[in-house]
Amino acid sequence: MSQLVAKELIKSGKWETLSLLSVLVRNLAFPKESVYCASKGGLGRSTKGVAYDLTKYGIRLSNMPHRYMLTAMTGKNYNDSKIRVES
Repeated sequence: MSQLVAKELIKSGKWETLSLLSVLVRNLAFPKESVYCASKGGLGRSTKGVAYDLTKYGIRLSNMPHRYMLTAMTGKNYNDSKIRVES
């Protein structure tokens, strides 16, 4: 989706901002959620690379993490400071 939007923004020739949504676990690590954390971390890192590529077209790219969603699965890890690791 972001590739399609970026192509249209490049065609328009206007200085624009493309915003991607991520989640807080791109900066946090929890046990039993490693694959999920890794995928979100990858989105955060790839955003930086794509941002460099789009800068020459006057397009600014941002990645905004939304709040951590506390659910039955995630709440236990999030609330236990002994297992929560912040990077």
